[in-house]
Amino acid sequence: MTSPHLSNLISRKTQLVLDVLVMAAAFTVAYLLRFDFMLPASVLHNWPLQTAFVVLLQVLLIRLVGAHDISWRTFSLYDLPAFTIPMAVAAVPLVIFRVYLPAASSMFRIPLSVIFMNFWFGLSFLVGIRLLRRVTAEAYGNGDNSSGKRRNVLLAGAGAAGTLALRELRQNSSARLNVIGFVDDDPQKQNLTVQGTRVLGTTNDIPALAEKHRISEVIITIARASRESIAGIAGICKSANIPARIIPSFSEIMEGRRQIAALRSVDIEDVLGREPVDLDDADVRDFVQGKVVMITGAGGSIGSELVRQIAHYRPAYMVLVERNELAMYKLDQELCSIIGIPPWRAVVADAGNIQRMRSLLDEHAVQIIIHAAAYKHVPLMEDNSVEALRNNTITTYELGKLAAEKNIATFLLVSTDKAVNPTSVMGAAKRAAELCIQHLAANNSGTRYVAVRFGNVLGSSGSVIPLFRQQIADGGPVTVTSPEMTRYFMTIPEAVSLVLKSATLGENGQIMVLDMGEPMKIIDLARKMIELSGLTPGEDIRIEYTGLRPGEKMYEELSTDTENAQPTTHPKIFVGKIQDVAGIPVPQFIKECTDIGSSAGKEQICSLLLRMVPEAKFS
Repeated sequence: MTSPHLSNLISRKTQLVLDVLVMAAAFTVAYLLRFDFMLPASVLHNWPLQTAFVVLLQVLLIRLVGAHDISWRTFSLYDLPAFTIPMAVAAVPLVIFRVYLPAASSMFRIPLSVIFMNFWFGLSFLVGIRLLRRVTAEAYGNGDNSSGKRRNVLLAGAGAAGTLALRELRQNSSARLNVIGFVDDDPQKQNLTVQGTRVLGTTNDIPALAEKHRISEVIITIARASRESIAGIAGICKSANIPARIIPSFSEIMEGRRQIAALRSVDIEDVLGREPVDLDDADVRDFVQGKVVMITGAGGSIGSELVRQIAHYRPAYMVLVERNELAMYKLDQELCSIIGIPPWRAVVADAGNIQRMRSLLDEHAVQIIIHAAAYKHVPLMEDNSVEALRNNTITTYELGKLAAEKNIATFLLVSTDKAVNPTSVMGAAKRAAELCIQHLAANNSGTRYVAVRFGNVLGSSGSVIPLFRQQIADGGPVTVTSPEMTRYFMTIPEAVSLVLKSATLGENGQIMVLDMGEPMKIIDLARKMIELSGLTPGEDIRIEYTGLRPGEKMYEELSTDTENAQPTTHPKIFVGKIQDVAGIPVPQFIKECTDIGSSAGKEQICSLLLRMVPEAKFS
């Protein structure tokens, strides 16, 4: 078997030989045209040496600019200067020789018309063989010649992402997709041809085009598609009984986590979320770049996205703390697969192990702590209230106090909307954690303490969306608490980008609140997910109502109205007008929490939390 390195050498040698042949052919054709294919004897005498001299000069200049390093499979107009410039430079001494050398030096005195034609023919031949190779590669794929019927598809979106997707789909023969054409709602693109593929109409024409061309599916190829656009296209496809798939998000493509042709089904996150995430925020860059950052709960849904986005801003080092070994292993493997990320350390540890945290802070000279570790599942924490109190409240206080001891510049607490007028142990424990942070902010001047509240995120572990997805896959029923239950939803990338932005806006002791948009009824969410699966709610998949579970609210509160929050410079981030006065002094509360012991029951925990969070209303 030929090694990849040897194959590469063979390919480059073949390329060099072909270049020499086409350049010699270009020079010969130029001479033949100059003399009407009747070469004089004097020209025939000098032609071999002139050809060798000109081709050698052109090859040396082309290799000097690195044109032979350009991949034939991806050759484009952007690579044209790598051939145009050396060919033009090679013509300069030939013109000088022709003008200034005496007539006796006939070997170097090439006619100006030959020089001019040789430039154009040589450039055309060099570019032509590369375009031919690329067209051949795209036409016949990656060498997979196995038989199999190809499915006709439409690409929705004829922009840059659509062009890239078309190219990759052509090269990927294993996909067995035959791109019939584009649809695009831009009037300027109608009837245009993109890389040989025509824009056949708008998205409203999908049903008619599907019937005419026997379309098997539609692929949404809009890298920054809005939720409205995706929902609209998905709805049109559903009405025509055609499945729709979508390319990865723009951030996944740019960060190298997904290839543009890594297609997937349109999901609820695309319809409800997919707002563009700005990963070039100057304030966040100043906050993170060159700093040593510790992220607790790094293996969770929010924590892992924090790691990805923070890595984008190039911190000096990341200390990732996660007690779930499997979650940390997956995150560590993901980071290993991404080239060029900043150095990190994957630490399997409990953030509540303060001695271990102290050792890590000292070892790595941490400057920023983002505390995302927490228990979040409301009904589960009702039955494990001691752990909710220990993990969500005591750990936050002890780690926050350690931050002051070690002069950490910023301590950011990731909180929750369930801390607003809490009805659950989990929510009350998180509200108590906020009060702990405000207490530390008031009593320590070296560290800036900020908390950020937000609601549900789409697709997080333990959320309703993975549950619905599994229930649909199992054939139903889909279980909904109540037809009136509503929740706020935001994509994980958008929520995390706003959390990081909040860290730059929040002042010491402030609780920042994210605007989660309009609340959505859970029953509507269930129906949309069933429909996106190509099924009909109530017919293919039954919906059952189960009633409120322990600790659950019918409606969530975010406190972003003008009475409870004040705006910041960012339209989706507010400063909560939230009192920082606890029911009892925070140190006393923490001591009582520590003394209560691991055998305490829910009633004891609720009684203690009520003394700290008097607005709580436990069921």
